[in-house]
Amino acid sequence: MKRVFIGLIICLLLFNCAKKEEKTVPRNIPYIISEENIKISNELKKNKIPPPPKGFYAENQLIIDKKGSLFYYQKEYIQILCNYKNENDTLPHFTNLKPKDIIRIPQKSLNDFISENIMTKEKRR
Repeated sequence: MKRVFIGLIICLLLFNCAKKEEKTVPRNIPYIISEENIKISNELKKNKIPPPPKGFYAENQLIIDKKGSLFYYQKEYIQILCNYKNENDTLPHFTNLKPKDIIRIPQKSLNDFISENIMTKEKRR
């Protein structure tokens, strides 16, 4: 029994003395910079306010075009009881936006429109 035990220990020691492989670190890993990051860095170089980051948009959208016209779009509120972690690298939700869903706001009544539709929203929930 002693001989078997000693033989087993010697075998284990000999197999453990083998030269271990070195871990190599790949040096030339391709890194893709998205167009969004390029736009943000260009805006920062110009000392202007950068565009909003991905995932910025919420339920209420106030859109201002180049002519100064105001448009409003509100997504349907769906209460989520179980909150799973949001994935940053997934595709955005399909909003099924149609022209009839976008409301044009006259500039004279902007304050009234915002206070009526956005500011009192929490009270209605």
